[in-house]
Amino acid sequence: MSETPAAGPDGGRSRKPARRLLALARGLLLAGVAAAAALLAISWLRTELRGDGGDVVAGNPGPGWNVEPAGDGVALVRREASGAEAFRLVCLTSGELYAELPGLTRIGSEDRLTLGAGDQLAVLVVSMDGPAQGLRATGAREAGFLESLGRGAPLAVSYSARQLAPGAPPAELRAAFVAACR
Repeated sequence: MSETPAAGPDGGRSRKPARRLLALARGLLLAGVAAAAALLAISWLRTELRGDGGDVVAGNPGPGWNVEPAGDGVALVRREASGAEAFRLVCLTSGELYAELPGLTRIGSEDRLTLGAGDQLAVLVVSMDGPAQGLRATGAREAGFLESLGRGAPLAVSYSARQLAPGAPPAELRAAFVAACR
């Protein structure tokens, strides 16, 4: 003998699935709005760092990405349309990475700069010497970070609450920089 459940006020149909579906739709809408806001912020940051977005070949400084000799290493540089440097990452012969971000102001309580390439990170220590304008940091050369950068992962920079996305350099410049770092 089987029992049949008693019909509720809605004729036996439950409203729970509809409520769950409505909650899911609201969640997706909020996630979509958050994703759109994040994409706009990243786009703005990339525009801020990119200048006119032109890519250049090694040895020809101008707006966009470039690979240049740098004293005791090789530098991956991103220049603005004015020619001013927005980002410099140097692979030193000592086995360290050195980063410069002239547009950032050093914060006395924050001594860590994190560089990301995909899901690989390089954590650098910020120099507290010199003027507060312009950030300079050094740290260990992380093989995973360089490999990920070489495969085309876009660069990301995090310092305190600032998140910058200078993007991915062109393939030939990535390859030249990573090869020089080995």
